[in-house]
Amino acid sequence: MSKLETNQVDPATGTTLTLGTSGDTITIPSGVTIANSGTATGFGANTPTFRAYANSNLSLANNADTTLVFDTENFDPQSTFNTSTGRFTPGVSGKYFLYANVRLGTTNDQGIFDIYIKKNSSTQAAARVRGSGTGNIAVQISDLVESDTDDYFYIQIYQATGGSINATSGSNVTYFTGYKIIE
Repeated sequence: MSKLETNQVDPATGTTLTLGTSGDTITIPSGVTIANSGTATGFGANTPTFRAYANSNLSLANNADTTLVFDTENFDPQSTFNTSTGRFTPGVSGKYFLYANVRLGTTNDQGIFDIYIKKNSSTQAAARVRGSGTGNIAVQISDLVESDTDDYFYIQIYQATGGSINATSGSNVTYFTGYKIIE
């Protein structure tokens, strides 16, 4: 192995400098600091990423699990969220942070409200809120989840108030968001 010592490397032509070829591994030893003053691309960006919300009220039956279909996207640059099914399908293995907020608009919010993050139909995370009064209740859930390339995630809610209620629409009140944190 040869050792090259220099203070600066510039491309011979053009503006692109390539280190190695496809399949090569470039090792940066422990203790080395990489300082970036330019634009960094391709360095484990937090993608895929998405944020979707309910653009119309969602009806929630009493004593039943309801899958929430967030029908409008704030952003989804990798097209990984389906507004018809409410499913986030990353398509890329890794660990993801997922979060949902649902505002329940009701005049009788006494009851039980469960919210779930589902992974391929199995419960990944669950949270419960007990209502005691009148007015709106917001329920939230978040979790760090692991995904393979074919996994999908969605939000379900269960309510037991004695009657049907609505999840209130709006980009700032009933939404589902997530992003990749690491491989």
